[in-house]
Amino acid sequence: MFGSGLAGKPIEAIHGRYGLYALADLALARWGDPAEKRHLGAFAAFVAAPDQRINQMPYFFDAGFVAYGLFPSRPRDFAGFGVAYGSYSSHLRRAEENQALTNPSARVQDWEMTLEWTYGCTVRPGLLVQPSLQYIVNPGGAKSVSNALVMGLNFVFNF
Repeated sequence: MFGSGLAGKPIEAIHGRYGLYALADLALARWGDPAEKRHLGAFAAFVAAPDQRINQMPYFFDAGFVAYGLFPSRPRDFAGFGVAYGSYSSHLRRAEENQALTNPSARVQDWEMTLEWTYGCTVRPGLLVQPSLQYIVNPGGAKSVSNALVMGLNFVFNF
């Protein structure tokens, strides 16, 4: 419980946590040599851990598209776009609102969303370089925090 252990309240133990998820991944269109596996794919996932008394983010959803082998000269590369959305617990929000009554700098979390664009460049077999650009709306779930633009770079080594 989110108010547990605050303002002299005893810490409560919770038992019986559970969650559910659904995941879909589908090839929408194929092109080029079938051996190269070039195609446009779509994905989506929904995660629920609905006990809002104990789960900080009880509902989470993401979806997007990935084009594999978009360019004939780069059959192992991929380009993708995705969106992720999470909703914070109403119990957490109430606990944070109560804390904000005595601490004006306390933030109240509501929801957060990320839009991501990425490109995976296969430099050689076993080495992938993947730049990404993300736009985060309500970072940390707090409307008091400005939206953020994030650039990242992943190096993936498979051996």
